[in-house]
Amino acid sequence: MNRSIQKAVTSFALLGLVFSAAACDGSEESGVPSSPETSVEITIEGWEPLPRDSTDYDGVILSQGLSDGDGAGSRLIVQKGIPSSQTAQTHADDLSFDLRSQGVDVKMFGGREIDGEDAVGLSYRNSTTERRIQTWYVVKDGLRYTIILEPEEGAITFGKDAENVLDFITLGQ
Repeated sequence: MNRSIQKAVTSFALLGLVFSAAACDGSEESGVPSSPETSVEITIEGWEPLPRDSTDYDGVILSQGLSDGDGAGSRLIVQKGIPSSQTAQTHADDLSFDLRSQGVDVKMFGGREIDGEDAVGLSYRNSTTERRIQTWYVVKDGLRYTIILEPEEGAITFGKDAENVLDFITLGQ
């Protein structure tokens, strides 16, 4: 009798683990882990929303272009925060490794904060557009945000007003 009770308890425990794992796995429809709703805002003038179809990036929660000033035409794209237990440095190192393994010249930036959190960035040339892109990683409240800054069309470097936007980003849920 004890043996059958032990089997029943073990079966129920395993069944509970299976249901717990399925619940943590995210949406059954998409098969992709669910992410909390996240938001971003910039508190500096001169940036205007871009049309929704103006970027090929996934999970965009903000897409704006600098309408005037030094670097007018530059673009800022922020992707939604996704759960992460890694640091911004680890995310940047991973992208750097991937790009370098494809023969892309990458420059790393550190020592910057975005919305009060440590941020690590990379600069590299987009092979399609020839723009020198900056990709920044920030981890805030357990969520990794990816921030992409692109200079205006045809520019090799960023205008001062374009890079300043990084100081005026607020990330949240």
